[in-house]
Amino acid sequence: MRNLRQTRVIFEFSSVELRDALQSPSRYREHHVLLENIHYLLSDIDSWCLRFASPSENTTAREIAVSVTRDNRSHSRVAAYGLRWLSTLMAMESVS
Repeated sequence: MRNLRQTRVIFEFSSVELRDALQSPSRYREHHVLLENIHYLLSDIDSWCLRFASPSENTTAREIAVSVTRDNRSHSRVAAYGLRWLSTLMAMESVS
C-alpha cells in the first residue's frame, strides 16, 4: 500500500479460516509467521481495518480478484479488459 500512497485502507476478506486465525492466533500456531507478517505489514499503514464479508456479499471484489490473479497474471487485467464486465457486475450488485 505504501507504493500506492494509500493511508486509509479497508481490507475485506471472506475466508472464515482467516477470520478465525486473526481472532484466535494461538489456535493457529502453524500460521504464526504468516500472521505476524500480516500485522507487520499493516503497521506501515496509518489507518486500516480488516472486515469479514460473506462470500455472497461482494461478488464484484471477488471477480476482480479472480481476474487479476487468474493464470498467475499480476498485471492489472481490470484496467485493460475489465470495464465491460465490471460495470455490468457493479450495476447488478447495486440493485441487490
